[in-house]
Amino acid sequence: MEYRYYLTQRGPGPGAIFKSKDNLIVSVEDYGKKVYVCGGECMAWGHVEYQYPLSQRDIDDYELVEDLYNEA
Repeated sequence: MEYRYYLTQRGPGPGAIFKSKDNLIVSVEDYGKKVYVCGGECMAWGHVEYQYPLSQRDIDDYELVEDLYNEA
């Protein structure tokens, strides 16, 4: 299972995506513009999917929004 997080402050690029040797990035998608995500709850420039869930600190540090369908 992948864990998706939305990039709400800037598009995918250097400094916008958390990187870890212990939690591999599965995929990254750049929407090209800000679009509504999470059932219209917020807007994002794109998303990144990880092999494992991120910590709340990593989510906060990178200003990400967790996908509503990620399982805890």
